[in-house]
Amino acid sequence: MINAGDSFNGLTYSAFTAGPSGTLLGGDITSLYNSFSGLSLGGRQSGGAQFFFGGDSFTVTFATPVNAFGIFFNVNPNSGNYGISTSVGNAVTGSASYDTSTFVFAGLISTTSFSSATIYSTDARLGSYNIPEIVTASAPAVPEPSALVMGLLGMVSMGGAVLRSRRVVR
Repeated sequence: MINAGDSFNGLTYSAFTAGPSGTLLGGDITSLYNSFSGLSLGGRQSGGAQFFFGGDSFTVTFATPVNAFGIFFNVNPNSGNYGISTSVGNAVTGSASYDTSTFVFAGLISTTSFSSATIYSTDARLGSYNIPEIVTASAPAVPEPSALVMGLLGMVSMGGAVLRSRRVVR
């Protein structure tokens, strides 16, 4: 069971928003549905269902900012589009016709880091979904140009000092 504010696998689930059904109580991580790892996230509904209905959404916050975020959706056939929204942009799956034997994917990569994402369905009237996998990546730290220059100057100075000390020894 995951409530708003709970963390799992480096993600903090900061909000669960109910769609028109108005019954979303949080999230459940189960092994009931298809996934790569054997676990998937579904919405905890008041009637006991463990999947998100059309129009339900949830927001995750990352432990450290990321530059790439992707999510797989396991959906009912013809149940609308699914997407993610971040401070740097949005991504939508782009087709409303799926079958439940395959996953659909939405993801984005940005040169600007971001710290949260909202996962949602675009059509509140259709279908249900669960989340079999969430993938994040961060860009490696790139040194500032001034730090590179200072590092190079330091290495040149050290090299010069070594050469001078060799000349003195002779």
